[in-house]
Amino acid sequence: MPSPPPTPTTASSSYLSSPDRVHRLWQQTEYPKEVWWLVSAVIGVLALIHFSTSVLDWIHIRRLSQSKNTAVLVEKQGAEPVLAAQSGKIALRRLPLSVVSALRIIAFRWSPPFAAFHHLCVSEMTFVVGYTAALLTWCFVDSPDLNPQWWANRAGQLATSQIPLIVGLAGKNNVISFLTGVGPEKLNVLHRASARATLVLVWVHAFSWWKLGLEHFLQESWLHWGMTGMAAFTLATLLSFRPVRNLAYEVFLISHIILVFLFMLAACLHWPKLNYRVWPGFLLWGLDRFCRLIHLVVLNRLWLSVLPKKKSDASNVKLEQLSDDTLLLTLYRRASWKAGQHFYLMLPSISSIPFESHPFTAASIPYAFEGASEAARIRSGVGNREHELVFIIRARDGFTRRLLQHATMEGASSVPLCAYVDGPYGCPPSLALYDMCILIAGGSGVTYTLSLLLDLVRRAQEGITSVREIVFIWAIKDAAHTDWILDTLNTAIAHAPSSLKIDIRIFVTATKKEDAYDIPSFPYSAHTPESPDKRSGAPSPTASTDEISSPLPARLGTGKVKLVLGRGRPDLEQILKEQITSADGSVSVSVSGPASLASSVRSALSHDLAGPAAVLQGGATVTLHVESFGW
Repeated sequence: MPSPPPTPTTASSSYLSSPDRVHRLWQQTEYPKEVWWLVSAVIGVLALIHFSTSVLDWIHIRRLSQSKNTAVLVEKQGAEPVLAAQSGKIALRRLPLSVVSALRIIAFRWSPPFAAFHHLCVSEMTFVVGYTAALLTWCFVDSPDLNPQWWANRAGQLATSQIPLIVGLAGKNNVISFLTGVGPEKLNVLHRASARATLVLVWVHAFSWWKLGLEHFLQESWLHWGMTGMAAFTLATLLSFRPVRNLAYEVFLISHIILVFLFMLAACLHWPKLNYRVWPGFLLWGLDRFCRLIHLVVLNRLWLSVLPKKKSDASNVKLEQLSDDTLLLTLYRRASWKAGQHFYLMLPSISSIPFESHPFTAASIPYAFEGASEAARIRSGVGNREHELVFIIRARDGFTRRLLQHATMEGASSVPLCAYVDGPYGCPPSLALYDMCILIAGGSGVTYTLSLLLDLVRRAQEGITSVREIVFIWAIKDAAHTDWILDTLNTAIAHAPSSLKIDIRIFVTATKKEDAYDIPSFPYSAHTPESPDKRSGAPSPTASTDEISSPLPARLGTGKVKLVLGRGRPDLEQILKEQITSADGSVSVSVSGPASLASSVRSALSHDLAGPAAVLQGGATVTLHVESFGW
């Protein structure tokens, strides 16, 4: 928050007449610039890494596309030579891969203390602590005897200088995501961290002026605006904590917009000479909203609404109830998106506030499988037609609960609805250059892993991936939930080339046996069935209780396709150990679901299984990507 204009009173005369005043003014001007140089340097390094990685990935994809043969091993960045299994002998040439594996474990899989309260990994915590420490260092450095005269106004200047960064990190369309490849949903962690660190500076600024004699300025308007801005910013921060967001998201959203706007307006009126540090925040917010408006108009073809006898794509939507608490929303949009990306859904007849929108991951890809007729695509399950957007929505509270009530109230299997979509957003990883992909989901998190599975199968059809095996793991509470995606899984396996092995394991966590029913099982390869002990030399771990299976139903088509159902929670550590130790190359593990599921996978991959020692001895390198729930 900027400093108040000094008034020649007894409380401030020494501050104004001090011979060090020129140096203090220089600090107030230059130190915020130095903080921005640091932030820009970090963004620049991340952008350079993202650019170089993207270029190398593009080159490797081009090679795959030219070869049109997924059986040919393509040399990939950082990929080790194909090994049948871990040799047990240390190979110094694998030392760089071993170091990278160690850094991945430390940065992305280890949890700092009190992780249950902040849900941050070490890399995120490092950015948060480093950023906060940098702000506090520039706030108090070169302050003789820590005299408030030196850092009172400097704290306010540093706080206002961070407003554009705070707003920029919150935007869905922001240049930082474009440069670094880090999605807006992950930058939101840094948005909250930068805002809370800035709030500390605001309170430091207020405290220092209280020490300098703030009571002498109680009638000044700049003080009133300063206190208003500080109160609004403090309240906005308190309402942004996870329990409040989870309890009442709509309340959080409305209050957040109003309070942050009030804070920025108060900052301008508190000390107008520093408005040039505040108005970029308004500009970034307006630019983000403008981009989202363009997305809405183009993606939903809203211009057709004004033409006679024409309808926009907003009316091209179908809502179906899959179970007591699950909905299937299907839309057709002339758009393209990447597997794993999410969209913001806006349903005016369901929303409780104007322009209310919520993010949902698309369970489909924008392309149909090769060789399938349109009639076959329609029969083969959801998400198998081009440009068909499919969302599996679990009803919880607020918006999703009202949507479920709407579907139930209509009492029909198909409910007409008007829906608008904005997106796509997110920067999901590219899995095409791995040798094995392990996809793990819990509950409705399957929308993320299902789209990745469909994309990998399509890429295998076109010969633009080196993935030779996919392990699809899904934990659900009720076996009936398999109906959500069973037809789509069948379609994916039916179109998978013979070079691609698909291992599908579904676990029902219901404690009572009568809560689950037997369903069929897919073999470890859709084209060359083999038992798990023939493949890895050991029984395949499934769940904490016995595995059950039943004959193949007619709806799955070919008799060599099975689906294994296990009761109880999956032993993820044992499953990952089996798959990774038998892998012939690099392995990608993608997780989507509750925080406890992600924590279990992180823990399993933080030990010897994917550690530097295993890599040094010929083991597979493992990359982990977590798609977490939350706002």
